[in-house]
Amino acid sequence: MSTARIVKYTVHHLSQTLELSEVQQLANVLANVMTTRPTKLPMSTRCAHRLADCAERLLDAVPQLESEMIPSPLRERLWFL
Repeated sequence: MSTARIVKYTVHHLSQTLELSEVQQLANVLANVMTTRPTKLPMSTRCAHRLADCAERLLDAVPQLESEMIPSPLRERLWFL
């Protein structure tokens, strides 16, 4: 998993031929489509995403699932169930 770094652009001069909305669209494309470098998410965030995926799959597989049915070590980490 990776996410783009936050990129800030400062406009120093506006062209007479470009509207402000066009400059904003350009900045959006540069920031979101052509990101500078991807960065890894912190391990705690990656683990939280994986646990959420596990919980979602469990709930999809067994709709009547109750928290008592989940093994204790995993249940303690899935506090949102």
